[in-house]
Amino acid sequence: AAYILQQQGYEVIGLFMKNWHDTSVTISNECPWLEDSNDAMLVAEKLGIPFQVVDLSEQYKEKIVDYMFAEYKIGHTPNPDVLCNREIKFAVFMEIALELGADFVATGHYSRKGIIEKNGKEIYQLLAGKDTNKANDRYPTWSPDRTKIAFVSSRSGNYDIWVMGSDGSNKKQLTSNSADDFMPVWSPDGTKIAFVSSRSGNYDIWVMDSDGSNQKQLTTSSAWDKYPTWSPDGTKIAFSSKRSGDWDIWVMDSKGEGAVSLAMPVQTTSTRSFPFLLIFVVLAVIIGVVFFMMRKRKPEVSTEKSVPSVQLQKHAEDKLNAFKLKLQEAKELGLEVSKEEKLLTEAETLFNYKIYDKALDIAKNNIQSLETAINKEEEKIAKRNEFLKLIDSAKSKLTVAEKLGVVVSSAEDLFNKAKEYFNKENYENAIKLAKQSIDSTDKTIQESKPEVDIEFPRGLPNYNTWKETELVVKNTGSMNAINVKIKLSGDLEMHEIDAIPQVATSEPKTASVLIKPTALGKIPVNVDLQYTDGLNRSYQKKKTIIAEVGERGIEEEPTGIEIKRGYTTLPNNDIKFGIKVVNNTNYMISEVEVILSYTKTLLELKSDQIQSLGNLPPKTPRTAEFILKPLGCIHREEINASVNYKDTTGTLNTLRMRPKEIHNICPYLHGKAMTEGEYSSLAKDSEVKLEGITFQGISIKEMAELFVNTCLNLLYKVNEHELTDGTRILLFSGESLGEKVYYLLTVVIKEEKGLTQVVLRAHSNKSYGLSGFISEITDSIRNLLNAIKSAKEVGIINIDNSIHIYDSVIQRTSFGDRSGGSLHI
Repeated sequence: AAYILQQQGYEVIGLFMKNWHDTSVTISNECPWLEDSNDAMLVAEKLGIPFQVVDLSEQYKEKIVDYMFAEYKIGHTPNPDVLCNREIKFAVFMEIALELGADFVATGHYSRKGIIEKNGKEIYQLLAGKDTNKANDRYPTWSPDRTKIAFVSSRSGNYDIWVMGSDGSNKKQLTSNSADDFMPVWSPDGTKIAFVSSRSGNYDIWVMDSDGSNQKQLTTSSAWDKYPTWSPDGTKIAFSSKRSGDWDIWVMDSKGEGAVSLAMPVQTTSTRSFPFLLIFVVLAVIIGVVFFMMRKRKPEVSTEKSVPSVQLQKHAEDKLNAFKLKLQEAKELGLEVSKEEKLLTEAETLFNYKIYDKALDIAKNNIQSLETAINKEEEKIAKRNEFLKLIDSAKSKLTVAEKLGVVVSSAEDLFNKAKEYFNKENYENAIKLAKQSIDSTDKTIQESKPEVDIEFPRGLPNYNTWKETELVVKNTGSMNAINVKIKLSGDLEMHEIDAIPQVATSEPKTASVLIKPTALGKIPVNVDLQYTDGLNRSYQKKKTIIAEVGERGIEEEPTGIEIKRGYTTLPNNDIKFGIKVVNNTNYMISEVEVILSYTKTLLELKSDQIQSLGNLPPKTPRTAEFILKPLGCIHREEINASVNYKDTTGTLNTLRMRPKEIHNICPYLHGKAMTEGEYSSLAKDSEVKLEGITFQGISIKEMAELFVNTCLNLLYKVNEHELTDGTRILLFSGESLGEKVYYLLTVVIKEEKGLTQVVLRAHSNKSYGLSGFISEITDSIRNLLNAIKSAKEVGIINIDNSIHIYDSVIQRTSFGDRSGGSLHI
């Protein structure tokens, strides 16, 4: 303030008031006037202004201190700061400033001022602040449940009772009148608030509901009644009253009736000590040490038999210790015990003042209530733990059902509802639903079973023709089928079909098998299906399928519509397959469409399966193009198609294209270097294909050289071994980089009765492509044999003999040892 006035051009003088110097009644730290004076002097020196200290101690004692003590003595509580402003700062201090020749006095306080004109003169006004939130808020008191705070505020213009949430939200005014309302106290159950009001012209005790309704005056004495406090059971209210001329403790019931005085005459005190005694009495009432004041009276002698004081003290001490133990037990269980902690403190205070009976009552009552709460919480914890065990079991059951392929929607709903009840701490219903979920899952699993069937979606090969034929295996049951074995019999020859590990209820499986029909026309195919489920229950199903076997491939009908087909391999190894339709008739055909048929386990169609060629005028060709991505080794795989069109009469016609064989040996196949240990590890968990051929006119050594020369273009030679009888074992490995598929080939070459037997065992991490891979190798060998006049193929070794030859050779080696890095002969 001094600096701002100096900048505005005023001549500024610093003046410091010394208002107290009686050190006999002042703690030096409470009035550090010397330090304050030095601080002010340093500021004045910094600003370069005069500085002076004036002693106003006598005026301050006379006008402020003596008056304050006199008011305290008669029960008033004046505000010394207001008196200091009026009597010292703007009176005595102002006179000294004017004597020094000053025109104005600046205190450095901030204020809001106004100017009005009266009788031709400007009159200055000190105005209230615009911000009504800068009110006096005092007497805060918590509600028993700790969710609200009642308090006194002047924000409405005078002191009224307000209430707000424990976080300061939802402020609400409960009283509203021109008088002052203050000193709010909650009833123990939180439903009522007692308070002091001057609305009757005198300070009296009032009570209202906690929402501000039903305001009722309880005391009507002409003397002041203040400092209300509720008894623990809420039936009585203690308060301080000046009805006898002095402040005494009184008690009445909660309706304001039956008021009695509990105080004894108080010894007269000096003027100076009286305020401190008054403060002590007020604090005693507030904290509830009413019992201490009551002990000053002469105790009444009970006519009933009483417990000796020593025994009572011991009994109370034991109960207090038990109270502490129960409180600690409740804490460890996570219970809210703030109320009980306060009651324990109160009981210990009463015990220290030797009020054993009251301390005993508090301890006993709270031991009982804590015991009830602990038992309830322990029961709750036991049910919670029971649920957690049940829900783990229910979850495990659901996991088992999922692995078995069993749908348990009802059990899952019960499981989820049980968790919802658990989160709401409704453990009874949570346990009930968890048990129902377990029972429902068990029942559904036991009632479920697989139902397996097969189809030939593309029919059988032509008569006396070996061809890989696709089977579709479906499970229409309610549980996954495990280890599905398929046996076919009738007028046909076939290679053994490997067991299918699992057929899920919603995922049909495809299997490929080499079949050669041995009869023409409609032939019966006997199907024998054997499988188990996840519970190790066995099933068998037998059926007969009537299949049509033709003499040769189906040709297009001589209708004048010509179908031509061809393919090429693209740089990315995809196959571009074209079907050209030529209208050789003299009329237009309409709505021409080409429908492609292919083996989906070997090829992925990257274009539409049905392509429209529109209307086709006479002598006009049009081509449909299809892009096929090989999924494995393709060898002599047939692509089929049909052409639909309408003639001039609008009749729908269908022509079938002659099958076209395509060849694409293992996309991106190249040799992959590995050790024999790595080879053995990969071969252990892989799909397998076996084929055996018998030759004559060629030695074991020559045949081994043919295989090495054939395979080195595509595969890596892992190793070659020769047994003591001349038998050779060749190991080759490769991979298809684009599809991350590996191919392994074990070749066993041995001599048997002047013939050379060759058994090939192919491995891969995918089943599709194995037939094409092994067929490519055998066809290459056959082509090379044509250059050797003395050599020729004399027969196919059936699957059982091929397995026998392979196993008999391998058993003579330690090839089954997966730990080593090489074969030990």
